[in-house]
Amino acid sequence: MHFELISRDAGARICKIEHENKKLKTPNIAIVVNPNKMIISIKELKKAGVELIITNAYIISRSKFKEEIEKKKLHKFFGWENFIYTDSGTFQMFSQGVKEINNKEILEFQKRIGSDFITPVDVFTLPEDSYNVAEQKLIETMKRIEEASKFNEFVLPIQGGLHIELRKKACMFANKFTPRIFAIGGIVPLMNEYRYKELVDIILTCKLILRADVPVHAFGVGHPITFALLSCCGVDIFDSAMYSLAAQEGRYLTPYGTKHINELTEFPCCCKVCRKTDPEDVKTMPKHEKEKFLALHNLYVTMQELRTIRQAIHENSLWELVQIRARAHPKLLEALIFMLRKYRKFFMENDIFPKPRGIFYSGKETILRPEIVKAKKRLKHIQSNGEVITTKIFGNIPKDLFPAYPFLHFVSFDEFKEPEVDWEKYFTLLLEYQFGKGASSCIKNFELEFSKTGKPRFVKVEGKRIGTISAETGFFIPNIFGAELLKDYIKKIFVKKEAEEFVRKGRNVLAKFAFTKDKIYPGEEVAIFNENNELIATGKALLNYKEIKFFKRGVAVKVRYSLKKCESS
Repeated sequence: MHFELISRDAGARICKIEHENKKLKTPNIAIVVNPNKMIISIKELKKAGVELIITNAYIISRSKFKEEIEKKKLHKFFGWENFIYTDSGTFQMFSQGVKEINNKEILEFQKRIGSDFITPVDVFTLPEDSYNVAEQKLIETMKRIEEASKFNEFVLPIQGGLHIELRKKACMFANKFTPRIFAIGGIVPLMNEYRYKELVDIILTCKLILRADVPVHAFGVGHPITFALLSCCGVDIFDSAMYSLAAQEGRYLTPYGTKHINELTEFPCCCKVCRKTDPEDVKTMPKHEKEKFLALHNLYVTMQELRTIRQAIHENSLWELVQIRARAHPKLLEALIFMLRKYRKFFMENDIFPKPRGIFYSGKETILRPEIVKAKKRLKHIQSNGEVITTKIFGNIPKDLFPAYPFLHFVSFDEFKEPEVDWEKYFTLLLEYQFGKGASSCIKNFELEFSKTGKPRFVKVEGKRIGTISAETGFFIPNIFGAELLKDYIKKIFVKKEAEEFVRKGRNVLAKFAFTKDKIYPGEEVAIFNENNELIATGKALLNYKEIKFFKRGVAVKVRYSLKKCESS
């Protein structure tokens, strides 16, 4: 199975999962289907944009369809061409008092019916379990994981309850394997009780440790109110029967909470089913029709929220979306503020800096966003004897550095006119801000070429262009000559011999051919060297240093300038 990072924002990522002729884009959700009770048909699921379904192997093993499914296999039985995920029955053991399910037997059964993602029977850990009880459950889960690891398709569950040290232990154990998915379990009770702070604590603890090249699944999370927050934490896959279970209770899902159908006088939705009728008509429907209507709406709103999140990731506006969604419930906002404070390191390592779009002030927690924290940290070593601009968010900013991201790109109550800037001072300050204290000593006697807008565009030294200044971010984009001058300050990525010639010609650096000793973060301008320590290209990092270590697919660095292109220009 191939897993490739395509786009990112905050702690979220859009990834592509491929195997044989099956494809899936994340963040996404596995929609629960039960062969014994199909409220919504497979055809309708496809129309709604569903790309992944999950079904319960334990239920199938006791179903009247068992023999038919064993004969036809899951894909043919359901008429589903894409990925099918199977659960082992762990949650049934927890929620319905089902007696012990044999791990080996249910694993072999999942393999036999053709599942793409096979789950062992992990031992469900309750939030109220003591450390000793949770530890014993984790030890048993680990034994079952080892049994499951014989299958290429296996999913690796992460248990440990509320005990962070046990979650860490589970993740370090998990990193010994290469499963198709890491599934964080034992979190449904937290969801049901609005314990979002503890939920994000568990997920981010796991994300800091788990290897980056495996998708992360939040087991049982299916309400759209949580998708933005948890995607921001790095969750790739959700799953739930929420769309159906809520419908059975007359509940109408929205991205900002749940309404009962009897409360509604208008539908706050224009999905395929809501735009055709009104709440009064739905209230008078026979029970099965009402249930199907609500299930379809709940499904559509679920898929719509995931599309909204993916678009926000693409355009680097996920933080604003998360802040909006967090206003739906005080406990969500509490979780957001908590994670921005406690897990600053995670977001600093994963968020892009600089970004091609501005930052919108969306609440007091905006000041905790990683872009702002990173900018304030960099300002500390900037020495300027010139005029400063005082702001509530950033404090004092040298006037001649103001066009750099994110200062001029921040939209709030404070309105600042773009100041008159000494552009030579700007470039000198920018080098210190972007590449670190002392970097400005590397480039002296430079000249700036200006665009028609009056902004600097190119930088020259001794008549030779050494790079450009981005019109979007104000940052310096060095070419080969610029990187050579900055070699003691610019971060470095090395490419293996087999990829060197392609990179010299301007091709992007693929993750499987890259390695680094530097702590590289997404969005940074980096210098690219061959194994002989020769500078061959420059570019923008798309992966961080941890991801470069693990990913075998996708682009690690987008090459901007290569040696051969610079030689021919």
